[in-house]
Parts: sequence; C-alpha cells; structure tokens
Amino acid sequence: MANPAVYKLASPIAHVDPSDPPTLTIHGTLDDIVPVEQADLLVEKFQALDMPYWYDRIDGWPHTLDIIAENNVRCRALMTAFFEEHLGPPPPPAAPVADPPRLLDEPGPLPVSVDPEVEEAPLDSLAEAMARAAAAAPPCPEGYENSAALSGALEAGAHPMLSGADVVIPDGVAVERDVVYNDAGMALDVYRPAAAAAPGLVFIHGGGWEAKGKEYYSYWAARYAGMGYVCVSVEYRTSNEAPYPAAVDDCRDAVRWMRARAGELGLDPGRIAVIGQSAGGHLALLTAYAPGGGADAPVQAVVAYYAPTDLADTHLREYDVVRKFLGAAYGEDPDRYRDASPIAHVRPGLPPTLLLHGTIDALVPIRESERLAAALAEAGVPHYLLRLEGWDHSFEVVKAVNAHCMPIQDAFLSASLAPAAAEDMPAAEELAPEEELLTVAP
Repeated sequence: MANPAVYKLASPIAHVDPSDPPTLTIHGTLDDIVPVEQADLLVEKFQALDMPYWYDRIDGWPHTLDIIAENNVRCRALMTAFFEEHLGPPPPPAAPVADPPRLLDEPGPLPVSVDPEVEEAPLDSLAEAMARAAAAAPPCPEGYENSAALSGALEAGAHPMLSGADVVIPDGVAVERDVVYNDAGMALDVYRPAAAAAPGLVFIHGGGWEAKGKEYYSYWAARYAGMGYVCVSVEYRTSNEAPYPAAVDDCRDAVRWMRARAGELGLDPGRIAVIGQSAGGHLALLTAYAPGGGADAPVQAVVAYYAPTDLADTHLREYDVVRKFLGAAYGEDPDRYRDASPIAHVRPGLPPTLLLHGTIDALVPIRESERLAAALAEAGVPHYLLRLEGWDHSFEVVKAVNAHCMPIQDAFLSASLAPAAAEDMPAAEELAPEEELLTVAP
C-alpha cells in the first residue's frame, strides 16, 4: 500500500507557509484532469493565512486552456502584471545574437535582405499578386515596443480580439466534426462547401506540440469554406503521446486522407495547401517539405505563422517543449534536431511558402522566418515574408491585424492553388485538373 506520508510530502498545499512568496494561480472550471477544486483549496489556505495571491478562475475552460489564443493573451497579460508587481519592470530586450550556430553548411550567417513589410518570391506572378494584395490590404495597426507593452494594451481592451462568437458557418457549408483519419486514432473537422474540384486547406494548430486544439482554426476554416475551399482542421499526436516524427506523420496522413476522398469531398487533390501557427506552422512546413519522402502526400503551398524553423537554434533547443517533442536533449541527438528543422530540408522545387512573423516575438524570434526566407531565396523557391512590426506571438487573433493579413494570405492561396500554378508543381503534375479554379474572392 502506498505511504500516505509520501503523498502529503509531494503536495504543495501541505507546505504552504506565511513566509512563502506571492502566488499566481490560473485554472479553468471545466478541467477534468486537475479539477478546479484543487486551486480553490490552495487559495482558501492562502486566505486563511492572510497571504498575498492572485487567482484567475476562468469559467467554462478545460485543461490547457492557454492554447486558445484569447485565453493565452489573457494569461500572459496577467502574468506580466503579476511579475511587474512583485519583481519590477523587465529589463530592456537583449541585442539579437549576430550569428548563432547554423544548420546549413555555408559558413557564417545566411544573407537576409527583407523589405520592411515583405520579402517577395522569385516567381513573378506570385510576387506581383502579393505586392498588389499588400498594397490593397487594410493597414496593420501600429505595433508595440515589447511584449509587456502589447500585453498591457490588450488587457486594457485597446484591440478587439477574435473569439468563438466570431465563428459563423456560411450557408451551404457542411461541417463534420471528429472524423478519425488514421490508424493512430487522430481526428479532424471537415468544412465542406457545395462544390466540385475545389482547392483544399489543411489547418494545423499550435500549442508547443503538447496540447490538442483543432478548434483553434474554426474561424478560418469556416471563412475559407465559405470562399469555396474544402477545409480540414486536424489534431495530431502530441508530445504527451509520442515523440517526433509522430506528429508530422499524422499531418501527412491528413493530406493523404483528403486526397483519397477527393471525390466525396468535392476536392481537387492537386491543389492543397497546409497552414499552421507556431508549432503548427513548424509541422505545416515539414509536411510541405516532406523530409524523408512523402511523395504520396504532396501539397502545393504552405503558410506558416511565427514557426520554429531551426530547432538547433541556441534559443529554441533549450526549451523544455522542444526537448519533449524530440524525445532527447540537443547534446544527446543533434541529428534529430536537424532532421526536425524545416530549414534543413530546403531545396529547389519546394511549394510556394508564405511566412508571417511579428518583430517582437520573444517566444519564437523573427530570425526563424528571416533565415528560412533567405534559404528559400537561395534555393529559388517562391516565397513571401510578411513582417508584423511591433507585434508578438498570436498576433492574428487581434481583429485589425487579422484584417491586414487575410487579403495577403487570400492572394497567396489564390495564386499558389490556381490550376496553372498547381500544374507547375512536379509532385502534382499528373494530377493537375482541366477545370477552372472556383472564384476565391479576397
């Protein structure tokens, strides 16, 4: 029989003392893994001992509530205020590392030449379409000096945020949820317009590779289905279930699932793009760049928001979530870090790539996208880098920033998935249809 004394010893509540430092506790009321009553009991003890504490009891949310962008912003703003209250303001940001270790073989840093707003692709038609879209897009709101300033503004309500209330299923779009798509038991949600030979989009959520969250893309999937795209938002095996490459395998399985059911879905299997943010952007890039094969799951375009692209970067390889995702520390298996890095798989012939990144992103520095853009340029791969000046991780949930990005993303998808563009992609050459692309309005 287990020793009760050991359980008590391992319980933080048993060690609460009036001399303890202030504590911030955040908990969702629908948490069925660690019930909210655990936090309630801890707070009651703080109150009984007249100890300083902050408690955010978030109604209606489960475990890992922070992977939802609106909650993430709320939690980060609260944490920033809590730290400033008890630790003082943060120091000024450190100067960027001039030349961290590289994965590619060239000596020294890759040449990076990025316009203040965009880096254009070498493919003239794509570059022209993107330039027109960028010029016509609503202006991006003025950004912030650092993450703390942005968090304070968001907490003060300076910028309306996207939320579940903004998800509207357009007329004529059928939605089917929790469809199992592979032998690992992973599920996806399907948003299907009443169309034939439509282009397809695969949405891959973020969350540090360790949290589920296919619902994150409900707004985008519904929007694009209303524009004539067949959309799926996928879950994948997290690092709590299996290490790399399981998540990448699952994402490719989702592409295979769509292609195998093209007739049923009204999909053109030769016109599919993958889209993801943060860890999901990383998985989208690996799905598109297909390291180690993947010829049976080709895609014709990829969009990555603030994606980690070089897991051997000195900043990223120290993250616990990266070590957990890869199942090893960098020193134990550097080759695994290389294999899991999209930048290590850049080569001519890759599909057009759209990168979007905030310049004050401290979680995934913008150099991750800048260096990938430089590598793509060197390989002659059509690409476009949109820099969001003064914006941080998860910028796309701010409505005005989203409104700036959407026309640019729309133009990229329309240009990259048009029949002529798809026919130019070697992996899909034999699949290119004769039908005209459905009207995809910005």
